[in-house]
Formats: sequence, C-alpha cells, structure tokens
Amino acid sequence: MSTFNIVGKRIFAPDGSEFIPRGFNFLAYRYGKTNQRAGTVTINGQTRVIGPYVEDSIVYAKAWGINTIRVCCNPLNTTFTGDTRPESIANAVEAITSEGIVCILEYCHAVNGQNAGYMLTETSNPTLQQVADIGAYYANLYKNNPLVWLEPLNEPGGMSPASQLDAWARMYQVLIKSIRDTGFNNIIVCNGLFFGQEGVNYNANPVSTGSSAILSRGRNLLSFRDPNNPFAPVVNYNNILFGIHVYETWGWDADTSSTQDQYTEKLRNYITRVHDLDLCIFLGEFGSDNAGNSTERATQATYAVTKEKRIGALYWEWHGDSGAGRGLTQTYVIDNKNIQGGYCITPVDGTKPTNLRPSNGGRHNGEDFWNWLRYWDANLYKSSLTVGGSNYFGNLHTIVGFSKPLTSNTIYKLSQAIANLYVPSINAPFPINEFVILREDGSYILREDDSTLLREASELIYQSLLREDGDFILREDGGYLFRENADFLIDEIVLREDGSFVLRENGDYVVRERYS
Repeated sequence: MSTFNIVGKRIFAPDGSEFIPRGFNFLAYRYGKTNQRAGTVTINGQTRVIGPYVEDSIVYAKAWGINTIRVCCNPLNTTFTGDTRPESIANAVEAITSEGIVCILEYCHAVNGQNAGYMLTETSNPTLQQVADIGAYYANLYKNNPLVWLEPLNEPGGMSPASQLDAWARMYQVLIKSIRDTGFNNIIVCNGLFFGQEGVNYNANPVSTGSSAILSRGRNLLSFRDPNNPFAPVVNYNNILFGIHVYETWGWDADTSSTQDQYTEKLRNYITRVHDLDLCIFLGEFGSDNAGNSTERATQATYAVTKEKRIGALYWEWHGDSGAGRGLTQTYVIDNKNIQGGYCITPVDGTKPTNLRPSNGGRHNGEDFWNWLRYWDANLYKSSLTVGGSNYFGNLHTIVGFSKPLTSNTIYKLSQAIANLYVPSINAPFPINEFVILREDGSYILREDDSTLLREASELIYQSLLREDGDFILREDGGYLFRENADFLIDEIVLREDGSFVLRENGDYVVRERYS
C-alpha cells in the first residue's frame, strides 16, 4: 500500500511528490454537535444555510484549495460537552478523506479538563494507557487509509519544560508503540512541550535546547526500546512528524523589547536546528490570538519561515479568530453570533473570495492566508526520488526534488542508477579511505576546487546527503550540478554535467559512467 513517507525533514506523498500540509483546524468537540455555526446567513445578498457537522464544511474547505484538515476531538474526556460518538468521528474522517484531503485525527485535545499544559500519566484524566488504547483502536481502523494521520495529544507540558523532557519522551514512546504495534504505518504527529509551543519564553530570545523537547529528545522517538521493558530490543520508528503551535512565544505583539524581524528569526533559528537533527516538523496551529494575547507577529513569522524552510502549517481555526476586527472574512451574524470563518467565503468555486478580510485589515486576516496557500500552488516540487540502495550503509540519505513531473520511467532509471553508487558514511563496514566510489580523500565527500560540499562529520549529514541548501542536490555558487531543467540529461544519465561523465572535477572524474 502506498502511503505518505517522511524522509529526513521532508514529507512525500504516495506519488512521490513533495507534500506541504496546509489547511485548517476543525473543532469537533467544542460547539455541541457543531463544527461550524449552524443557521441561515446572508452573504453578499445571497441566503446561505449552513449545517453544523464536519460533513457540511467540506464544500467550503475545498474552495480554499487546502490539502489537510486537523480534526480536534475528545472521545475520552467528558469535561467538555460535545459529540464524541464514534460514528460522528468516523463520519468526519470519511467526509475529509473521501475528497483526497489528509485528515489529522487528534484524539486527546484536553487533559485534566484543560486544552493545554498537562502530560498524560497513569493518574491523568484520561490516563496515558487510555489514550494509548484508543490510539490503537484508531490505528486498526485506519491503517489502510494513508490519508489518515494520528495525533495522540494536543498541547503537552506546562511552564517548566526542562523538568519534563524525559517524561515527554516516555509518554510519546508509549503512544507511538501502541499505534505501530497494530501495523499502522501512516504519519504520527508528536507535539512539543510548553503548552505545545516549544517557544519557552515570551520574547524573541532563541529557544534553549535544554528546554525544548523536540531539540533535546526528538530523536529518541525515532528509535527506542519498549518503554515498559528495558530488555526489549531497540526498534526504529519512521514517519514521525513533530508539531508546534505558534502563538505568543513566537510573536507576542505586546512585547516592546522585540521586533517582527527578531521574532521571525527566533522561529527560523528553531526550525533550522530541528532540521539539522534530520527531524520533520510542521506548525500544527497558527493564526489566532491566544489566551487574550495578540499574536499577529507570530502569524507573520509563520508565513515567512514556512516558505523559507518548506514546511506546512494549519490555521486555527475554521471559525476564524472570533475577536472584533480579526478573522478570515468580513463579519456576519448567525444565531446572534458574529462569525468570520472559513465557511463564510464567497464564491466557493476555487477563485479568490471577494469577501476576505484584507491584508493589514485586521489580525490573522483571510487575504494573507489565501495568498500563502496560493504560494504553494506555484512552488511545490512535483516529483522526487530517494537516493539509497543495497550499497547504502549509513544514516545518510538524499531526496532530489523537481519542480515539474518526471515520467515513472525516468524516475526508475535515476533511482536504479543512484542505488548502484557507493555512499560513504561513518558507519560503513569498510574503511572509507579504501573503497567508496564517491570518495575524494577519505575525509571529505565531493570536494570541488578546494571547497567542501559535504564534510563527513558535518551537520549537513543530518540535513541530507549531497544536498547543499535543502532544495536541490549539489547546489554550489547558485548553480545546479544536477540541473533541474536539463531534461535531456536527466533522461540519459543521472548527475551528468556535460553529457560524458558524472561530476567532473578539474579534468578528473569522481564517478565514472557505468551504465548506458
């Protein structure tokens, strides 16, 4: 079964194309049985009857051109009123995935009656074991549907993240194992500490590694023993997607000591460090004031950094920020309540809505979000291939992205060719200086003109093999050795630079052509 795959810091769809999650959070627990305000409203002179369920939302969600919806549920928690019936959650998942949209099913939004700030333990409500058990239930239910990703918990951890790092790692290890033991291989979302934000402080200072669960313990979720059996063998767990929620710790508007640029740099620095660990991350929530704090700086930092780092983000939330002068659209009234949510747009045919709240016309406005979505329409990689094969011995990998589709035959030829190359690593079963095709001198890989493209001990190894900046393979001085638009070269031979040999260096050849 084809599924989504995480390789290093990137997500790839079943067809091999780059996948950037972008869409909305749907509240499936808060408004009784209501996902959106139900009732009759007049929008641009036309009467619209809006239903309450997730199923009633899809026609409007599709008009935004999104690819992901996070459904927030509380099936185990009776503190909040709401429709937690299994059939209601199943109907929501079906409505979303039947349209080809990824559904991130988050099934523990509140712990101890609070949406954020608590860890799952043996005594919490619900308990860690209860969430692990229902996670296994959903895993069994949806393991054959690659469009369903599972998210066990909303916003773990409180004000003292440094003291909760090990508990965070063990908690997620229990949850991951319970899911994977069912044979569910789809993506699992694991959120950071500090109310899920990971931002640690309410200013633009960089995040300390010692206070960040993802930076300090993230890799512990990719390979671990059964946390309840210290004698069990170590097992590798793939397709783990880390998430943070971007609110006041990433851009508090009331902070007079910091600027927008400084908050943007704080988020950029953090994402860079996560990527340096070869971990995949997205922003599971952004786009709303939080706990009475104005956070437009965090929203603008999200738009800037996600494009730079090629990561996804989900707007919180489908109702639009509920404050006056904020939200996705102009304000309308349903059931005596002001609304400015995603379901208020017009028209709904995929063209740009005419009633979006304009850029600079209010915090978390719809025009900025619409333009961010359309950015990805024009800038996604349409094809990709993975470098690796029977001669691959280390922890290195490469993803090559192309801005236009390649034929399956071309991708096959490239993959076969690269799989036959020997790639050195510190874990190679033979001395690097004796037998490696892509070896330069035993210390560096692919040295060209006395500059180093990839150092064996470099942090770049954790970003991806042979990748210089995270976009394309072997970028050097702004050019591509593997040229994205050289169709005739791509079809003939992988990594060919001039049509005769691969990776020419000052008249010598690092890799000779060994295939036709």
